[in-house]
Amino acid sequence: MKPASFFIITIVCIFLSACNNDRLEEASSLEQQKIFDYLVDTYGFKAEDILLHEGRFIVENDTEFPIDGFWELYGVSSPAEMQLHQTSEIAEDRRHRRHSYKITYAKNIAVNLRPGIPVDWVFAITQAVAEWNALGGGITFYATNMDKDAYGAININMDSAVPSNLVAQTTFPAADGTPGRYMRVNPAYNNLSFNRKKFTIIHEMGHAMGFRHTDSNEGFSFYTTNACSSNPDPNSVMRSNIKDWVGFTPCDLYAFWALYP
Repeated sequence: MKPASFFIITIVCIFLSACNNDRLEEASSLEQQKIFDYLVDTYGFKAEDILLHEGRFIVENDTEFPIDGFWELYGVSSPAEMQLHQTSEIAEDRRHRRHSYKITYAKNIAVNLRPGIPVDWVFAITQAVAEWNALGGGITFYATNMDKDAYGAININMDSAVPSNLVAQTTFPAADGTPGRYMRVNPAYNNLSFNRKKFTIIHEMGHAMGFRHTDSNEGFSFYTTNACSSNPDPNSVMRSNIKDWVGFTPCDLYAFWALYP
């Protein structure tokens, strides 16, 4: 039989361990709340559009912010950020809007197709790269296959952990000027038509470049042309609903050239 002191020490250790776990959970919860508040107060997202899912915040359904390393990646402290003021136009204005950061890391950005991407999605990705390159802006893209996620690249993975109601989700450019690092495609939507797959990838690449949804009154609007700043653009590739790919609108072109001249 072990002495009573052993059991007392054991109970104390268990108690202290439980306390420590509670403190860790509390610290984690406080950090999540701090990031949540930052997304609302600094980036202008609506609280109801932010969902916590498996270690990352999903915003407006298809954009994600990982909690791990959030402040290094997305804290407002980099020359990659353009100092713009948040606007308050109503959603019907349909202005093009952008994230705080843009790509400054390189002029030619890798789109890294990770293993396991079905052929139709591969074709959609390579065509999406070609469509963006055809615009003749200040950045271009090239498709590549690496055996692991690459720094400075848009890394595309099939990921069944993407919420079931989402086709894909992508991170925004980071504070160091690199593009959105992760694009996750939901394999549950492998039966989408090819044109919708292509639209999805082109749209998500837009997020990786720093574009936000046009049918939102959140974030930073920026000037392209008078017509694009004041008239609706219901067919913009950066609207939040998935549809068949039919091409960029004139305002999509002006927005891309304005952000990446």
